[in-house]
Amino acid sequence: MQKHEAEEIFEGVFKDAQTWLAQANQLKMSADLIEVELQDMMARIRFEQGLNEPFLALLKSFMLLTGMAIENLINECGVP
Repeated sequence: MQKHEAEEIFEGVFKDAQTWLAQANQLKMSADLIEVELQDMMARIRFEQGLNEPFLALLKSFMLLTGMAIENLINECGVP
């Protein structure tokens, strides 16, 4: 495959709304799994002092995946 052909394929995928939507759905699926664990941890933290490292790691991962999913949806809608 020539460089020009690879660039054309990349451009086609980059502009394909379904690709962005699929990416957003996959990221949200991962975030949803993390959210279940976060909810469980938050229930336990109410009875403990402070936030522990695993909770903060999951929270940051959840926020990152959710943000990336939203970004993919924005790209899918064609918003610059």
